[in-house]
Amino acid sequence: METKDRTQANYNLVDINEQTRIAFEKCKETKEQKIERLKKEIKNCKFYEIVLEEKEAKEICVGQRKSLEQQLKELEDEKN
Repeated sequence: METKDRTQANYNLVDINEQTRIAFEKCKETKEQKIERLKKEIKNCKFYEIVLEEKEAKEICVGQRKSLEQQLKELEDEKN
């Protein structure tokens, strides 16, 4: 049982480190890079909306996509 707990703790730590790295990269990106990243994330959300069968998971994806689309719209408006 201890080994399983340690393994899970290691996975959690790796995930935290990865999330930290991603957050740091996002801080350094330009507006154009952020717009491109948002477009890719929206595309991924649309894909998962189609693939996911569980209603709750699908609703989360739809909410995430709408939030990303709003961020993208604000950035594009700001850019113009």
